[in-house]
Amino acid sequence: MIAVVQALHPDTGYVTRWRQALRVIGGEIDAVSQVRVRDSLPPDLGGFTGRTGELDRPG
Repeated sequence: MIAVVQALHPDTGYVTRWRQALRVIGGEIDAVSQVRVRDSLPPDLGGFTGRTGELDRPG
């Protein structure tokens, strides 16, 4: 897995963070911090405009 990360993103710091994350997932080390994510999308924005054409286009 690390070889793939290195091939896609050669920055050493980025690869190190991935390596640490994989060690946490594998149970080798404890996480040094927690990341909280939302489990839902934010409410719709009533005033957001300008993408009608893109949204109406078939995907």
